Amino acid sequence: MAASTPTRGDRTRAAVVEAATTAFTETGYTATTMADVAARAGVAEATVFLHFGSKAGLLAAVMRRYYDELAATCERVAGAASDPVERLRLLTLHWATRLRDDWQLTSNFAQQGRFHTDPDLAEQFIACNRQITRIYGGVVADLQQRGILDDTLPTRVIRDVVFGTLEHLVISHTTIGRPDDIEAAAEALVRLLLHGAGGAARAPADRLTRIEDKLDDLLARA
Repeated sequence: MAASTPTRGDRTRAAVVEAATTAFTETGYTATTMADVAARAGVAEATVFLHFGSKAGLLAAVMRRYYDELAATCERVAGAASDPVERLRLLTLHWATRLRDDWQLTSNFAQQGRFHTDPDLAEQFIACNRQITRIYGGVVADLQQRGILDDTLPTRVIRDVVFGTLEHLVISHTTIGRPDDIEAAAEALVRLLLHGAGGAARAPADRLTRIEDKLDDLLARA
């Protein structure tokens, strides 16, 4: 079936979302006004309210577009390798670099998604994040089923170790100027998962302790 031709309303919405994405990246969500977005998009401020209802509604639209595109690229990255370990490495590296490169925008998503008073925005933030964590969790679960990663550790724990560590490193770089070597950190995390969490002879609690110790060392050297 051929794709439908975008309507004038579709084009207006796309232009406003693009303008808002740029504004939120450059000046942040709080400092950006609907008038700022309207001026960037070349439309009346009332038009922005007509299509999105509120500033929170506009942020939700920006968030949906961003995460839909990110999920699509993550799927392509994960599908580019037949080897499951290489799949984990490529996906971890892709997530790490996107987190670093898009931090000025995605930190707005995290801040407003967690603390905004609009419950719909909070639900949107959770749903968008699940798009990405579901992909990563699937790659991790596949490695566990193959016996490459320890299947006594919950998949979400392994996933959160990676996501939390990389987020911490990016925050450290952007807020206090620590050296930015996110690619090396991503590679180190993959090695940690494969070699630090894969030994079947140790008790699960001992393995978690070893992972925490290695993470502490990685963060201290970053």
